[in-house]
Amino acid sequence: MNPLVMIGSILFMLGLLVFSLKLIAFNRKKYMYEDSQTTPTDFSSAYSSLFIRILALVVLVIAFVILYMFNH
Repeated sequence: MNPLVMIGSILFMLGLLVFSLKLIAFNRKKYMYEDSQTTPTDFSSAYSSLFIRILALVVLVIAFVILYMFNH
């Protein structure tokens, strides 16, 4: 694989990741208006946000591994 193609693929993956995280945040803000009424003991929204970020990082790492395997 050409190094420029690999760099372009990595930048494309990062762009898709940022776009998807921004879209998730926008949808949460638009459709989940009850977040402003949560109490400090309600951590469900914090856990779901953390889960989405961890899942995005795992997908990104898997994509890097696949790109590395195709490069060598």
